[in-house]
Amino acid sequence: DVEIGMGSLTQSFGIVGQVEQLEIKRIEVDPINGQLRIERVHLHEPDVSLFLGPSGPDDEEESQSWFVSVKQVDVHEGHVKLDMSDASLSAAMQKVTPSPYLDYQHLNLENVSLSAHDILYDTNLIRATIDDLRAQETYSGLDVMQLHASVEMEDEDLSVKDLDLHLNNGAMLLGEVETQLAILDSLHHGYLNASLQCKLDSANLFRLAAPYLPALTHYWEGEMLAVAVEGRLTGDSLDLRKLDLSIDNDVDLKAEAFGLYPFDNEQRSVAATIKTELNHADYLLSAFVEAPNKRDYRLPDSLALELEATQRQQLFSGRLDVRQQERDVLGAEGSYELKQERYH
Repeated sequence: DVEIGMGSLTQSFGIVGQVEQLEIKRIEVDPINGQLRIERVHLHEPDVSLFLGPSGPDDEEESQSWFVSVKQVDVHEGHVKLDMSDASLSAAMQKVTPSPYLDYQHLNLENVSLSAHDILYDTNLIRATIDDLRAQETYSGLDVMQLHASVEMEDEDLSVKDLDLHLNNGAMLLGEVETQLAILDSLHHGYLNASLQCKLDSANLFRLAAPYLPALTHYWEGEMLAVAVEGRLTGDSLDLRKLDLSIDNDVDLKAEAFGLYPFDNEQRSVAATIKTELNHADYLLSAFVEAPNKRDYRLPDSLALELEATQRQQLFSGRLDVRQQERDVLGAEGSYELKQERYH
């Protein structure tokens, strides 16, 4: 049986559970200075619950801050439950209602195989390099075939670099992300820096993004979505330097956007350029409106659209160009003043 708890002024971390076989090589403990150094840990068939969250008043008064360093960790055939919403053992052990999509604060991992090195825990800092992780997240059904990443979390700041994630059905995610965990609760809080490339089938897209992209995950049932994105999002600004989106062989979209106060309509200042080519456009339209046999209009098989749009507080303006089979069929520009409800 294993039960470990550590706390600081802002965070608590703990483990409770059982391990079938535990091997530890070269361990140094300094209880006076609160230091623990281990060269290697090998766990076979662990069944553990981990919690990570803000400290309570008792943690601040009673818990000693520890520095923990492990050079190498290997896990085989493990079961790991993770709770990041509460800093208590009771929270880590509580029963969580399974969700059809991934709940990033409550994970239930089966068949865990892990190889990691340079693991460090120091007051408000957690750092590790994951060489290889394979597991099934049973709440959502997510199947991690391979994961490599360098992860660092300091207070609420999370950094994931050299990310190389492969899921079942050929889904993959590559790149790096820097964010504050508060943004998982609301886009109005924290920040998100991302440089990512991903390919996702509809099932894995739903598992990963359903809480954040409900419309897309509801309507799309295609084979593969590919995205490359570079940008920064905060509560008062958006800088989308690159967005390349491809859905099956039907949609090819490129976009750039810049905005100040994107979540405040009274102060919003946004500029965006969107270019897209649509194959089987009428089929795509059917996902949002009636089927072709229930309406008296059809879209052509191939369309190319280019949109430039801006908003300056109460003034919206834009230009739209539409091409069909490389011929211009529509060019339009206009503006709208929100307060006066006036079009130009």
